[in-house]
Amino acid sequence: MNIKPALGDELFLNILKDGETNDIYKVLLNGGTYKDSSENLHTFVGLKTTLSYFVYAQNVMTGDFQSTRYGMRLKDGDYSSAISSKERSDCYNNALEVANHYLSECLAFCKAKGLLGNRKGRKVLSTGGCTIRKIG
Repeated sequence: MNIKPALGDELFLNILKDGETNDIYKVLLNGGTYKDSSENLHTFVGLKTTLSYFVYAQNVMTGDFQSTRYGMRLKDGDYSSAISSKERSDCYNNALEVANHYLSECLAFCKAKGLLGNRKGRKVLSTGGCTIRKIG
C-alpha cells in the first residue's frame, strides 16, 4: 500500500489526529470537488475509497480462495469452482490500477490545497512490492 509514503509522515499523522474535525481533511478523506490554481473544477473520490480499492486488490489475491486437493478453488456454498491465476491476476491488476489513479487524484488535491508542504530533502524509501508469477 502506497498511501502513507505518498502523503508523507506529517500529513498522514495529521489526518489520523484531525481527520474528522478538520474540513480540508474531511474532503480529502471522503472526496469532493475543488478548484485548482487556474480555477479549473476537479472532482475526486477521497482516501477512504482509495484505501478500499487497495484492500480489495489484496483480498482478490488472498481472499475466498482455498487450496484443496483439486487445486485452488473459489468457495461458494457447498460447491466450489476453479479460478485461474490469470483471472486472479487480471482482477488484481485492474483494482490496483484504479487504486493508484484514485491516489494520484488525492495527491493532486493535496498539492492544490498546499497540504504536502515542502518535500525537498525528503528521503524516498522503498516500500516493497510484490511480483505476480504465473503458477503452473
